[in-house]
Amino acid sequence: NTDPSKIGYTFKYWSLKENGEEYEFSTKITKDIDLYAVYEINKYTVTYINEGSEYHKEELTYGSKHEKIEDPFKTGYTFIGWYNENEEKVEYPITVTKDITLHSKYEINSYKVSYYNEGKKYIDDQQINYGENALKPNTDPSKIGYTFKYWSKEKGGEEYNFNSEITENITLYAIYNINKYTVTFKNYDGSTLQEETLEYGTLPKYKGEAPTREKTKEYTYTFKGWDKEITEVTDNEIYIATYTGTKNKYTVIYMDGEREYTRKEVNYGETVSEEV
Repeated sequence: NTDPSKIGYTFKYWSLKENGEEYEFSTKITKDIDLYAVYEINKYTVTYINEGSEYHKEELTYGSKHEKIEDPFKTGYTFIGWYNENEEKVEYPITVTKDITLHSKYEINSYKVSYYNEGKKYIDDQQINYGENALKPNTDPSKIGYTFKYWSKEKGGEEYNFNSEITENITLYAIYNINKYTVTFKNYDGSTLQEETLEYGTLPKYKGEAPTREKTKEYTYTFKGWDKEITEVTDNEIYIATYTGTKNKYTVIYMDGEREYTRKEVNYGETVSEEV
């Protein structure tokens, strides 16, 4: 009343021969006979699901060895293997004994973001997952005589957009603007002789004629130099002209009638004696 069974096979019929044709049970028996069970090997399907869609399907017979297929690809991720319904990673070859459905698993890629300031690493490298944003350092770098401008993927390049999704390892470089300062040359009375804007590290140069100072009754003035040494620009600076004062000399002429008797040269403010 029940058909025989064989693991991995399906009973088909009885036959007078092994794997022969089906025996007709309407045949009248005229001698002793042996009937053999004939089976058909089962076929099973191995189905691969990648990101919700069928990636590959294959039909194999019971006991077949199924070899590894080509790995799928997902941008920004690394394929880590095929997993069964029990979340177990399968190893190859697979011995097929039933229908199998496998699904892919991925690991998101992590990329390195490096920050450099003047040839030196500014902060520790960041590890940023694919599709996320790099994190701008909390504090800006600094450089003497310069003002930090922004971060760039190229030395001297354009500003990096921190809203950009990370898709690869990147290096960001600090970009600066050189500072500019006002250098003023003034005369003793505060009047401006020359004023210009110079970049940090530039050595100022006075381009005009030597400053002058009007003489007084007491003194004649000669330009001596500037009140301080002229050095490379590091800040706004004022240089003031200084002078050497020489006392004026005056001539005292002694007259005898219409005739010059003698003369003396004396400094301003000195007295002359009556003696000649």
